[in-house]
Amino acid sequence: MRQKKLIVLLALAALALAVLAVAVVVPRGPATSNALEPSASPSTAPPAWLLEDMSRQARNCGDPHASAWWTLTTAEKALVVDDGDAPSHVSNPGRPVYVYVIHGDFTHWLWSLRSGASAPTYSWVFVLVDAKSRIADVVGTSEKAFDTTGLTMQSVALPAQVPSPAPPAAAGNLSGIVSLQELDGETPGSGLTVTARSERSDRSPVAVQTGPDGSSRLALEPGWYLLTVDYWGEPAMQIQVPEAGVAFAPISAPSRELAQTTRVTVNDPPALIPSPGVCLGSPNVLLEPVWPEVATISRSRAVAAALGGSEPARTVLATVSVPERLLGPKLPMVDWLTWVVVRDLPRPTDCIVGGFVHKGVQRAPGLMTHSVSLIDAKTGRFLLGFFTR
Repeated sequence: MRQKKLIVLLALAALALAVLAVAVVVPRGPATSNALEPSASPSTAPPAWLLEDMSRQARNCGDPHASAWWTLTTAEKALVVDDGDAPSHVSNPGRPVYVYVIHGDFTHWLWSLRSGASAPTYSWVFVLVDAKSRIADVVGTSEKAFDTTGLTMQSVALPAQVPSPAPPAAAGNLSGIVSLQELDGETPGSGLTVTARSERSDRSPVAVQTGPDGSSRLALEPGWYLLTVDYWGEPAMQIQVPEAGVAFAPISAPSRELAQTTRVTVNDPPALIPSPGVCLGSPNVLLEPVWPEVATISRSRAVAAALGGSEPARTVLATVSVPERLLGPKLPMVDWLTWVVVRDLPRPTDCIVGGFVHKGVQRAPGLMTHSVSLIDAKTGRFLLGFFTR
């Protein structure tokens, strides 16, 4: 009998050791509000745009070497991180969202303060980002770790920050600077590619990267050029390079973050319009995202109905408002379900708007690089056509 009991006890002890060994080997992400332990071997990497957002957030907080964790979950499951501040239910509980948490020696406060107020101390940041629009729904800070119980958080190393290259030392006749408009002011646009495109077919585009102070310098033949910057929400301006001397071209542009969270004027609508909407070409054309519940014409039919119907085009379905445009008697274009069809012009083209120019009249060209057509998404009717830079 003693021998049987001893065998049973030894078997139970072996089983306990096996369970303990599994518990030690299996990696776990952050699970409680006490501490966040990095995952030993994350199964997947975050999308590049999310990793960039995490890195930017860490830099803005003052510690680019912060530790970071992320996961893809649903809006309902993400409520646990809000520590009771979120509503008890969400309108779309299954909506996919990314959650990430960063921990570091943070020295910069993210928001403005009242006069005389000191910035709160914090070492943890939590961000909830809509997976479809890529817009942050919630940003929170805390002195202690956030509770991520029930979420499979995975650790990720934030990329090292590489200094922006300096502008070329070669002399040029077009000097410029790009200032990015942040939410709290202006900062230099470092490491951006500024491209000068000529209206002449015998001149190829010339590009240069901005230096740490946002400056650039280009050597160009005299004439008119269209300057663009290489990110969504791109500004564009035209400049005349003189026969002698140096022209200066200051460009004030929204940052990537501002362009993705606020209404800004763009020349080319993005594939995914952020929830606040964007202004296309001018403040008169406001694009809002749309999830139609009605039948619409096909994308190919919309492309065929647009300007330059035989040329390649990009399309986006959107709710469009052009309040100053009357498409019928007393019928302004407001919240109109529309196919927006965009075509690239082969080079900057002088588009005369508003009629005819008398022979011999000197004027600056109106250089444009995109043609835009608005097509009624229900009927296929051509509504409006215009050009953007």
